[in-house]
Amino acid sequence: MTMGLQSGSLRARLVLQLLVVAAVLAVLLFFTVRYTADRAAEATQDAILGAATTSVAEQLRAVLDAGRDRPRPTVLPDRHRQQHCDGL
Repeated sequence: MTMGLQSGSLRARLVLQLLVVAAVLAVLLFFTVRYTADRAAEATQDAILGAATTSVAEQLRAVLDAGRDRPRPTVLPDRHRQQHCDGL
């Protein structure tokens, strides 16, 4: 009494199903981890590029401000700002 693919033992069929499901899950896990790692790397590189851009802009502003005749305005803490403004 053979029935094509069903002729193997129950144990062999279950092991085959387990291996197929495990292989599919492994492939899904691989692509999920790869996608997540790519996104994390891209976000990190974007943050580094943003910090570098800010640093360059600040240095450029300092160089441009150093070339001016007038001094750069200073930011005073809140308690000193009121006293400074009252004296004007």
